[in-house]
Amino acid sequence: MSATGWTRLSDTGAPGGSHGWSAARKGVWSRLRFTSLRLRLVVVFGLVALTAAVSASGIAYWLNRESVLTRTQDAVLRDFEQEMRNRAGTLPERPTQDELQRTAGQMATSSQRFTVLLVAENPDGRTVYGSSGGLNGFSLKDVPVSLREAVTERQEITSTNKYPHHLYWQRIVDDGTPYLVAGTRVIGGGPTGYMLKSLEPEAKDLNSLAWSLGIATGLALIGSALLAHAAATTVLKPVQRLGVAARRLGEEAGHPAQSVRHR
Repeated sequence: MSATGWTRLSDTGAPGGSHGWSAARKGVWSRLRFTSLRLRLVVVFGLVALTAAVSASGIAYWLNRESVLTRTQDAVLRDFEQEMRNRAGTLPERPTQDELQRTAGQMATSSQRFTVLLVAENPDGRTVYGSSGGLNGFSLKDVPVSLREAVTERQEITSTNKYPHHLYWQRIVDDGTPYLVAGTRVIGGGPTGYMLKSLEPEAKDLNSLAWSLGIATGLALIGSALLAHAAATTVLKPVQRLGVAARRLGEEAGHPAQSVRHR
């Protein structure tokens, strides 16, 4: 094989070969730089919008959650306290089980529709129970131990505490359903009363609110991405024009005009 069998393209053999490759490479890197900058702008806008939307949604959810639960809770506790005073407070100090059962059923028909459990000692000294839910309804084992201990504990009478017993409440979750449970004792002797109220309707409303806030957050993120893209395009156009002008100046500086000589 002759020495001319393999042909290598000379870097200077083809007109504009080296210059064309260099210009193409610069163009590719320039586009990558602009694309990278545009991507960074979109990412920054997106992160800022996501942080703001999540923060606002979280605060709105927390405020609405506390407002809904507190409003329902206060209404239920006021009703239960009134029923204990008006109905359980009229029972004898040692009522019978029938009296407890009847009174618990009457208390459960209040406007808040909670379940009631009354506990007392009958005339024979035995502990008897009366539940508005019947034998298989609300029972003492459904009440947290800490709440039972707080209800039955006698408080010291002081200048700031005028009553030996108070109304205590607690939120619990049973099989995924939230409940409000409360208890108190009749002042001056009488039964101990416990109340159980389902908060499932309020929980469903809060879940719907959470979904709505999540959708709003997603829409805000999409809007911020579109806004970031538009802003990046507006910002990068002058920068791109400056880059083109700079490259042209560089090319002209690297290829000075040759003087024309006459023979």
